[in-house]
Amino acid sequence: MRPTKRPEGAARRSRGIVVFAALLVLIPGAAPRGARAQVIQVQGGTSSLYHSTGGSVRVRGEGFDGLIGLGDLETFHVGGLLRKEYRGGLLSVGDQAVPFGLPTDVFQAPHAFFGRGIGYEREVGDTRLRAIGGTTATMYGSPFFLGARSVRGAGILFLDHDVSPTVRVMTRSVFTRRQTVISGLEWRPRSDLRTAMALGGGDGEPYGAASVLFERPWVTARAAWSAAADAFRRVAVPQASASEMERENLDLKIRPIKPLVLQLGRYNFLQPPSDGAPALRGRVHQVVANVKALDATTTLAFYTSRAGEAGNTGLSAGMRRHVGRSVEIGGNVHHARDRGGQRFTTLVATLRENVSPHVDLSQVVTHTEGNTTVSFGGAYLASRFSVGAEWQTVYVPFGSGDPFRQALMVTVRLLAFGNFTANLGSYVAPDGTVKYTLAGNQYLYHGYDAASRAPRASMSDHLVQGLVADEKGNGVRGAAVRVDGDVVYTDSDGYFFVRRPKGRQCAIEVVTEEFLTPLPYVVLSAPETVTAAPEGRGAGVLIVVRAVIPAVPKPQPKDWTGVDH
Repeated sequence: MRPTKRPEGAARRSRGIVVFAALLVLIPGAAPRGARAQVIQVQGGTSSLYHSTGGSVRVRGEGFDGLIGLGDLETFHVGGLLRKEYRGGLLSVGDQAVPFGLPTDVFQAPHAFFGRGIGYEREVGDTRLRAIGGTTATMYGSPFFLGARSVRGAGILFLDHDVSPTVRVMTRSVFTRRQTVISGLEWRPRSDLRTAMALGGGDGEPYGAASVLFERPWVTARAAWSAAADAFRRVAVPQASASEMERENLDLKIRPIKPLVLQLGRYNFLQPPSDGAPALRGRVHQVVANVKALDATTTLAFYTSRAGEAGNTGLSAGMRRHVGRSVEIGGNVHHARDRGGQRFTTLVATLRENVSPHVDLSQVVTHTEGNTTVSFGGAYLASRFSVGAEWQTVYVPFGSGDPFRQALMVTVRLLAFGNFTANLGSYVAPDGTVKYTLAGNQYLYHGYDAASRAPRASMSDHLVQGLVADEKGNGVRGAAVRVDGDVVYTDSDGYFFVRRPKGRQCAIEVVTEEFLTPLPYVVLSAPETVTAAPEGRGAGVLIVVRAVIPAVPKPQPKDWTGVDH
């Protein structure tokens, strides 16, 4: 009998599994024998959100850091990075994320692109330098692995200089077939006021921007204006979601009295042309009011959006209230009309009950277009296992049909044994579809045990402690925090601690380049100093970070070779 030929994708996945299994065996043993200690992280998973399956292994020792990842995303991809301290700086070889933030980026998540080659970073006085020689790269991956493919030969030079405590200048240069050179100036005349401007060109197209950010306890105001040609890109690398804020943008959040929060926003987006599609512009307006009074929270929101021929107008009103300590009831009305005049109305009622310290239950009743459905959900929380399933109503500004979509959000976390953790989560994509991600993590410690990871031992009963979390409050595992020169890592829940003498004021710094994660992170908020507090007392510090997720390019034909200018 003739053997059945396996599909090409299945063959690639099998090959990836074999290679990844070999990495699990070989890399821990290949760590430098001279190093006194290494932290080894192994993770892998699969995701329909990123259309990927793969894994990575990362080894960090004293003075070096190595990562290798591989996986299947339409085609098989391999990526890696080795970094080592060298002559007062950091020498790197391989695939690396290059944050491309400008001081005028007050509205959007930090931009980043990927480079493949040899890089060097160093700080001399008030000047910071980063240089990379090699190629720009298209990154394929997910939160559990990264692979890359070279796109265009390039030289990258980023410079930042603090002219004074209130003035910073910077230049972002990418030298390739079509150059990118953008310079910026940031001025902070007061702690609550920041202004900035940027001018130059990206991928051979002109660009200019100006911004202002004002923050007080009762008001947060952001305003920015930018002008960019349709084909403007910060770097000529194919990215599916490399959108820019353009024209006028405004966001105003006012808290005139403690129970009331008012938010007004106007946002304009530009998606550069890609894959033969023309540039796409989008616009979203929103007005939101929140009132908390008498144990109840009332929300009223109005949205309008438009992108090409798509767009809609939506109105949402809702209230939730606690009844006793264990029950919360709520109701929402969502009404929308698309540009064709079709109307959609949805009524949602919710009941949540805290049955015990470990169990929460929820019921959701939905009525729309003459149909009524009843859904059930809940969560179980324990130290080694947690699972949750909850129906949520989300606003999808650029989707077709009813923009208010209901989606079942599922999260599962398992701390099986030792330091191994498995996570399953579902997410709502921008088009309203629900995607999932399944991933696992394992930390191994070579040269010391997990209980003695602090760089210096101390018998003090005072601690510097805290939590590193993302914007949703989820702890970030493997985050690096430097406390008075010593680097400590967060545990599986995002917590860290280090012992320090009583009452000592300690400098604290988030070292994003040393995170034990394949994805790069940027810091959104963090204190500069912290005082050691008695063990068991004090709330600790909160550090908020954001992952820089690489864009997932659309599947391309076999002979596709990237952008060719």
